[in-house]
Amino acid sequence: MTDWGHTTQSIVSDETLLANGGIMFLFRKQGNNVTGIFSYVDGAAICVQGQVNGNTISGLAVQTLQGASVLSAGESFTSFGPSGALSVRRGRNVSRQVVRYDSALLNLAGLNRINAGSVLPSRGCI
Repeated sequence: MTDWGHTTQSIVSDETLLANGGIMFLFRKQGNNVTGIFSYVDGAAICVQGQVNGNTISGLAVQTLQGASVLSAGESFTSFGPSGALSVRRGRNVSRQVVRYDSALLNLAGLNRINAGSVLPSRGCI
């Protein structure tokens, strides 16, 4: 999404999303603060919360999934899934089903605004 002010919206099927990388970021934005769910249409999802600067959101990420495992506990960023759009580091298990990353970068370049219907974005990460 290269233009946060762009208002053209269309309804997009899961098949179309998969054909174009299969990722979606459903978010709320207030000022420069953004909270939302970054997900793969056919797979993993993670809550991202942070500040937007240009086409990048930097902040934290929380994955809630039974048996979730830490992708990167150290200082090196690791891609969350195959798209490469979201990178995480400084992860730790909060519980058996919650992994928190104290550092996350979400690159919004290449994402497009779509109409997600009646689905409401998250109000906050755990």
